[in-house]
This record gives sequence, structure tokens and C-alpha cells, in this order.
Amino acid sequence: MGTDVSESNSNAIVTAAAAVSATPLAKEGYANGASSSSSRVRAPPPFLLKVYDIVKNPETESIISWSSSGTSFIVWDPHRFAAEVLGKYFRHNNFASFICQLNTYGFRKINWDRLEFQNAWFQKGKKSWLKKIKRRIQGTQNAHLCKLLGTEGQLSLSGEQKKFESLMQEHDALKVEIMKLKDREENQRRKWKSLRKKPSVLHPSCKIC
Repeated sequence: MGTDVSESNSNAIVTAAAAVSATPLAKEGYANGASSSSSRVRAPPPFLLKVYDIVKNPETESIISWSSSGTSFIVWDPHRFAAEVLGKYFRHNNFASFICQLNTYGFRKINWDRLEFQNAWFQKGKKSWLKKIKRRIQGTQNAHLCKLLGTEGQLSLSGEQKKFESLMQEHDALKVEIMKLKDREENQRRKWKSLRKKPSVLHPSCKIC
């Protein structure tokens, strides 16, 4: 009778071990005492996978694309990006919400003259690196604004969102004016250099220092 009990217990242990080895946890390294924190393979967030697919799409490279270095990406035309691209990947076409989400995942704007964004783990040909990007802890001012904008969901045109979009439009308009002023200044500088090279065209009594 003792032998029967022993054999029964042995069979139960073998069966249980086989069941554990067949589970996803064991396949990922949890069997044999492996640490769950060090062995678990974390999939990249869906938002990052979508952004990566958007950036690498050659059909929309005139709207959004990788930079020449492949370590950042550029939104060349935010209006077309919102109208033609966002809705194909998300349940909204709101550019302000998209920017908020980028900030939430640690992206930063690195160029004043254009909409160029960078994250050290978001690079061309390195899609596997996306799993290293972590979402920032909710509770920051940026995360609060993203919540108001209804990130990745049906967006309501709240007063906060309208103010944000208005500020973005004003910002873009100011950038255009600054670029015009720079061009005007550069033209004046070129004309002045040209006059200095040709003093003979001026009145003889006129001296250029």
C-alpha cells in the first residue's frame, strides 16, 4: 500500500512539472528558479510600434520620415500628417494629442526650425530597441494635458485643447516671421558687402569705412 502511495505521488509530481514547463512563464525563463523581473520579454507599447511603422513608410516620407542620421524623425507637414496619416493608425487625427504622447514616452524636440523628435532608443533599423522605451509616470503636467486631449481615443474639443492648438498656430506663425526677418537681414548683408566691393559706383566724395 505504501508503494502505491509513493508511485501515485511520483506520478503527480511528474505531471505537475510537465504542466509547468508547458506554460508561457516557463518558456520565458521562469522555470528552474529564474527571476521573472530579469527574464520576462516585454513587448513594445502599441503606440511606439505604430509610430515606428509610420516613420518608416516610404509612401508618406514627404510628410514624415527619418532624419538623415536615422536617430530622429521629422514631421515635414503637420497639417497633412494630421489629415492623411494619423487617422489610419489611431482613433483620432489630432496632432496635439500625438505630440503629447511622444512627450509621455520621453521624446524631445531637438530642432527649433522644424518638428524633429528624438529618443535614444527610437532609431532607424532598431525596432527591437522599442521595448527599452518606458512610459513616464503619470501625474506630470504633460501627462495631464494628454489626458485632457483624450490620447489615443475619441477626442473632445475641450477648451484646453483649443487653447493648445491656438498656441501652436501662433508659434508656427512666429517661426515664419522670424525666418522672413532672417532672410531679409541676410539680403541686406549681401547688398552691403556688394557695395563695399564696388566703391566706384558711389559718388567720389562718399567713403565707406
